[in-house]
Amino acid sequence: MLYIADEDNHCIRILYLNDMITKTVAGKCGEQGFKDGPTGINRFNSPNRIGINEQGIIFVQEIGNNYIRMI
Repeated sequence: MLYIADEDNHCIRILYLNDMITKTVAGKCGEQGFKDGPTGINRFNSPNRIGINEQGIIFVQEIGNNYIRMI
């Protein structure tokens, strides 16, 4: 499993390497913005870096909003 900050599409994705399946886990691809909420409601603006801690919390750096967010 590989987490991807899809900067140009403004969303966070997971790539399941064994199955070669991609799933959007945060944001709505193709729509930029800044909004908290569940997947499909929340919006990102050019997320470009991801970090994951031991508890599985995803930290996302957004260059478009100059912000760091947690998923």
